[in-house]
Amino acid sequence: MNIITTQAQIISYRAGNLRGECLAEFSFLDLTKIPWDAIKRQEFPGYELIKSSHTRRVIKVTTTPPGRAQPIELYAKRMRIRRWRQRIASLLVSSKARREWEYGHQLRASGIDTPLPVIVAEEKKGMWLQASYLVLTAVKGKMPFNTLLKEKCRNTERNRLLKNSAQFIALLHSKGLYHDDLSSEHIFFPYSEDAISLDAITIIDLDNARLFRHPVRQWKRAKNVFQFLRSLSMLSRTQRMRFLIWYLQSAKIKRNRWHFFIYMVNFISKLKGKASLF
Repeated sequence: MNIITTQAQIISYRAGNLRGECLAEFSFLDLTKIPWDAIKRQEFPGYELIKSSHTRRVIKVTTTPPGRAQPIELYAKRMRIRRWRQRIASLLVSSKARREWEYGHQLRASGIDTPLPVIVAEEKKGMWLQASYLVLTAVKGKMPFNTLLKEKCRNTERNRLLKNSAQFIALLHSKGLYHDDLSSEHIFFPYSEDAISLDAITIIDLDNARLFRHPVRQWKRAKNVFQFLRSLSMLSRTQRMRFLIWYLQSAKIKRNRWHFFIYMVNFISKLKGKASLF
């Protein structure tokens, strides 16, 4: 099902044996020319390895599009399929790259800021998916929430940022977005010292996300709250509790359910072998 809503023209994309779609102005980028494997052994001008694992690689690409004088920065992802059960599953469900492409466009259309997906492609051998690829625009003028919070020494500044982040996560959940790795590194805030509107905050790395047709259920909400707070080790118990209260208020969870929600967060923490957060 195509759920893309964008003003840009979407056309077919082909590069070698890769097939997919792209925004027309980015069709010049050949994904087969990116040094996906060789970059681990040597440096290549215009390419920087950002993340690397057994199945996932992220490379920053600096390139100058035809007709432009200034270079642009893009982030290219390759997600490999190593296991046969995943290849079989890919016959029934969308690849991670395809899912992130669709979620990215749909969230942007609903007013949630996330990097613009510009290319999605898949590599197959016969009917079997081998890898999926996604290219996104870079986030500019913003920094990861955890980095920004470390720079703020005054409690008033930290509290303002924590309240904004709680409101933003509640907004994501109200839109049906569940991020299965909701680290504070995946939420970007503007550098501005002024009051921040929620539409200026950016969520990244949607390949492990799910976008439901209904608001996110309580258990998954609690899991996201745990993930987010776990990534902010510099917070005191009092600050964590303030964040939680702001989240519960923004999510419009009834007060008689607050204790149960806290219980769920602490239970998830124990399941992960961590100390209770509250």
